[in-house]
Amino acid sequence: MKKKLFEKHTTYFEVVETMSGEEHCPFCNLESKASFKYLDSLLYERVNDGGMRKKIREAKGFCREHARELKELGGSLGLAIIYDELLGRLLTLLESMKSGYPPRIYERMLSELASWNSHEDCPACRFVRQSTERYIDTFVYFLDDEQMRNAFEDSAGLCIPHFEMVLLRTAEAEKREYLITVETGKLKELEKNLSEFMRKQDYRFEHEPLLKEEAVSWIRTIDIMTGGRAGR
Repeated sequence: MKKKLFEKHTTYFEVVETMSGEEHCPFCNLESKASFKYLDSLLYERVNDGGMRKKIREAKGFCREHARELKELGGSLGLAIIYDELLGRLLTLLESMKSGYPPRIYERMLSELASWNSHEDCPACRFVRQSTERYIDTFVYFLDDEQMRNAFEDSAGLCIPHFEMVLLRTAEAEKREYLITVETGKLKELEKNLSEFMRKQDYRFEHEPLLKEEAVSWIRTIDIMTGGRAGR
């Protein structure tokens, strides 16, 4: 990206704010916010947007995760409008599959039916993915910035999927070494809390109070290892 795109604009401050003092991977949190922003705007502002509807049609709707989020957001009329159109297209395909076409054409139709399950081009996924790349590029660019470093060091650390993305987009050796050093420190602290959690499950030590960071350490370990968006 061109340098002018990395001035301290809204994206920079979003990253810093989300990192500071959070209990989850900041990029998971940012993904959750980006997903909510996209889906909320779709339901309440863009249901009748022709360009948006075309993207949804081409993607055969949304992936399972984003469809679930849409249901949780409500907007029943907007969802009915979107899925009525999709249901009509699906019925047209299924009706055509009953017409006794040669095996080659039937296989093509079957392949199209399979695409209704993949949702590889889910428009919400695409928006979240592009947002995440923008956030990560901004984070990496400003890793020499004191405020960004302080925020990162104050964070809970990155989940492994996002940490890999960050390293892949970091060209400078000094920045990579810094990232690995901070992340390793976060993981060692998590490992210590996890060990204490397990030790205190033993009846010989169960009288010892379980600290908050120890009690949630097994949950945080799963989140760190697998990623997955945190709550908004």
